[in-house]
Amino acid sequence: STLIMGSFIKLGRFLADDNLGVFMYNIFQSLLLAYAFSLFFKLMSAFKTPYPLRWVFLGFYSLITIWPAFAQLMIKDTLYTAAVCIFLYLIVSDVIMKYSSPLSCFKLIAAGAMVCLLRNNGVYIIGFTLMFILFCRRIRRKRLLLCLSIPVFIFYVFVKVILPICDIPAGSKREMLSIPFQQTARYVQMH
Repeated sequence: STLIMGSFIKLGRFLADDNLGVFMYNIFQSLLLAYAFSLFFKLMSAFKTPYPLRWVFLGFYSLITIWPAFAQLMIKDTLYTAAVCIFLYLIVSDVIMKYSSPLSCFKLIAAGAMVCLLRNNGVYIIGFTLMFILFCRRIRRKRLLLCLSIPVFIFYVFVKVILPICDIPAGSKREMLSIPFQQTARYVQMH
C-alpha cells in the first residue's frame, strides 16, 4: 500500500505537486471501493435478493457518512477492504455460482495476492479459505487450491525474499499484539 500511495504522490509531484498526487490517489481509491461494493449488488441481483433489501444496503453504503469518508482516507485499510470485497465476490462467484474460466482464475490469484500484500494478516483470510475448500466436496477443489496457493506463495516470497533484499526490516511483535492490547484497554476503560 505504501508503494501504491507513494507512486501516486510521485506522479502528482512530477505533473504538478504532491496535492495532485493525493487527489489522484483518492480518486483511484474511491473508484476501487465503489467497484468492490458494486460487486455485492451484482451478487444480490444474481441471488434474486428482494429490491427493498437492496435499497436498504444501497442506503447503508451511500447515506451513512462513514463509507464516503472511509473511501477518501489515505490509509491502507481502504485498499485492503476493496481487495477483500473483490476476493470474496470471486470466491462466491466460483464456489456457489460456479462461474469459472481461466480469466476468473487469474482474477482470483490477483485479488488473493492483493489481500495478502496489502496487510500481513490478509494471508490468514486466504488460509482459512483454503481450509474451507479442503472440506467442501461439491466444488472444483484442485483449481481453487492452485488459485489460492499462488497468492500465499507470492506473499511469502515477498516477505521472506524481496523485503530482506531491499533491506526492509520485518515488523516487530508489537504490531501483532497491538489489537489485543487495545481491546483489553478499551474493555478495562468501558467496563
